[in-house]
Amino acid sequence: MAPTATCGSSQERCDSTFTYTNAVPLKPDFNGGMWSSFEGRIRRYARETCTRPAMHLGQQVGAGTLYLLTGTSFVRIQQQQNQVAPVPANIGQIGNQEQIAVPNSLWTAGCCVRQNGALFRSFAVMGNNVQNN
Repeated sequence: MAPTATCGSSQERCDSTFTYTNAVPLKPDFNGGMWSSFEGRIRRYARETCTRPAMHLGQQVGAGTLYLLTGTSFVRIQQQQNQVAPVPANIGQIGNQEQIAVPNSLWTAGCCVRQNGALFRSFAVMGNNVQNN
């Protein structure tokens, strides 16, 4: 589930992101819209914040390492009464015999850990895999 742009330093690495074990069926508007925006913001955070030395609590701290986990879910999220809540949703399927389940949402969680082992920042994003932007 690594984005092509993250692994695109060579054609071989780029091609490796399209193997079945790495593939998740995404709706085009979601993949090219909200999810693409999330991925771009995470890459910028990694380049411009996490992997650069910085000041933290008044002290210089070394460059960090960004750890990411990405996964799928078969619930959708929606806002209800000023809260975001998971809601059950039908599971879509694709393929010649509809053997591949299409997730209803994707999520990524990450944390930046500095060289001294201190947690610098953490974040999580989740989006519905739907065909609208």
